[in-house]
Amino acid sequence: MISMTLTNIRNLIAGYFHEDWRLEATSHEDAVRQFVEREPSDCVADARAELDALLAASISDAELRALVIGKWGSGYDPELEARTIRNWLEEIRLALVRHKK
Repeated sequence: MISMTLTNIRNLIAGYFHEDWRLEATSHEDAVRQFVEREPSDCVADARAELDALLAASISDAELRALVIGKWGSGYDPELEARTIRNWLEEIRLALVRHKK
């Protein structure tokens, strides 16, 4: 069970990877870049920290999938491209670092 508060990373996933995200972004990196450009810098920093904590926690891939795809409603499913949810979240984390304000 995931007990940490993940408001900012949830907002990134739900708001920038919604079911029609590909109409607004050309790639995953572009969606993250838009998040960084549009959201306050403290929200971006908090999202990065929340993602660090989430990835460092002892959480199975099944739990991550239930959270990201199920609860947060991600319109992108990395498993359809033979990638794990954990790998995708790690890529988002790296993109957040690259696009740091």
